[in-house]
Amino acid sequence: MPKRRLGLGVAALLVALVVVADVAHAKITLRPRSPHDNFFFHGNYSTQPFDPNSAFGIELWNCANGVLPAFIADRVPLIVCGYDPVTGYVLGERVYEVSLPGEACHDHGRSCYFRNPAAASAGGVRFLRVQYARRGHGNRVWFESFGDLSAAQQANMLILITVDGAPRAALQDTFTPLPNGGWFSPF
Repeated sequence: MPKRRLGLGVAALLVALVVVADVAHAKITLRPRSPHDNFFFHGNYSTQPFDPNSAFGIELWNCANGVLPAFIADRVPLIVCGYDPVTGYVLGERVYEVSLPGEACHDHGRSCYFRNPAAASAGGVRFLRVQYARRGHGNRVWFESFGDLSAAQQANMLILITVDGAPRAALQDTFTPLPNGGWFSPF
């Protein structure tokens, strides 16, 4: 692929990322636990107010080759790990996904809450709180879930926040390994 065309592709990627999915700012921890691994997310995303009747999800993506996954917004969004001129895009691997159905987050005026204390032993979402965006500030989210995070093997990860199945925010970072296993990002 000529350099000029590659440059245009990168520019299109950045424009598409900004238009379709906001960039999130968060503190994220992945910890191995028994019987289920722990995923914790606290951060801000999107100034578009969250509707508690909407489904909320988080996806975690890695690349087998270790590069930082990139989000490409198109009619069908893609998570890619590079481009090969012969074979096309090298697709990322979704290593973890968890979501709550619409209306699971109970509205309390300026925020909504979901709690499931059994998730630590049974798996799934344990806690979600969304403080709604207002006065130019983004939604603040506290999210904790339990599940199998063993496929999260690369330090370079992409977190995708979805609302009603559509990408709402993306966060790309190189995570720091924790001394007792797992990963941390202070992004």
